[in-house]
Amino acid sequence: MPRRAGGSSELRDMLAAHHAYERERWDAAAVVNWERRRPETRGPRPEPRGVSDFERALRAGADVAVSSGQLFRALHWAGRAHDAGRFSWNGPDFHARYVIRGTRLEQA
Repeated sequence: MPRRAGGSSELRDMLAAHHAYERERWDAAAVVNWERRRPETRGPRPEPRGVSDFERALRAGADVAVSSGQLFRALHWAGRAHDAGRFSWNGPDFHARYVIRGTRLEQA
């Protein structure tokens, strides 16, 4: 992510917020899928997932490995399509792995 775009702390917050948003969507979809099953084939109602280790590490400021796909989805979700294009399937940094270390995004 370019430095002019706000740096790594903004990126950490954006990745954590996007991950929480996706987790809520997955939990809602699990309940909908459970409700669609016939009552005799249903197992126990799915419980919502808690905060993931990924989110905890981002919020704690630890070194976190992220993929270009994660960066693309989080940036696009945040309305930063121009920055996200760098990590898209036809972008120059597609399939690269990154590590967020302190205030920098580094290629792993």
